[in-house]
Amino acid sequence: MDEVIDDDEPDYEKDDEHSRNRLHAWVFMQKGKRDLQESFFIEPSTGRRYNIEDAPYFTVETIFNHKNYWINMEVERPIREINFDFENDNTGEWEYVMISADDKKGEDEEEGEEDEDEDGEEGGGD
Repeated sequence: MDEVIDDDEPDYEKDDEHSRNRLHAWVFMQKGKRDLQESFFIEPSTGRRYNIEDAPYFTVETIFNHKNYWINMEVERPIREINFDFENDNTGEWEYVMISADDKKGEDEEEGEEDEDEDGEEGGGD
């Protein structure tokens, strides 16, 4: 066997002809969850761990978990400058796709308040 796999080799090619046109998926571990002190990525093809500052990736387009799917609205922003607090984002950097049950309940309560008149009775009917 002539080929030797060196585990210290980087997972990406620096002069990739497809550059940023290539999509890839990896695992993002968010700090605060499971007592993690810092956020990091896991490369699924090798199992290697990368800190956000050292990750060989360009950017993050989307993130999902068991609750929702978030879209990065500033996809041109380099990975080291991305705010990864997507669940609590109020800057507009992230947009969620699914409406949570808590959000929907709050909207339903607001609509119910609009239907009531000054006496507290529901309006719009005889």
